[in-house]
Amino acid sequence: MEEKLKETTIILISIIKWSILATIVGIAVGLSATLFLKALNLSTFLTNQYPYYFLFLPLALFFKCLRY
Repeated sequence: MEEKLKETTIILISIIKWSILATIVGIAVGLSATLFLKALNLSTFLTNQYPYYFLFLPLALFFKCLRY
């Protein structure tokens, strides 16, 4: 009886530990996904303000190469 109670207690503590760890990982992944999507939305908004920005990319590369 005492052996079964000890085993049950260990299993309960293990379940609680893994639940806490899973919650922490879930929060971290959720926050990082949210930040990524916010950054993606911001970059989409900024590029939509300048529809022909890609025409200036070769010029920007040229000036960057001159700088080095």
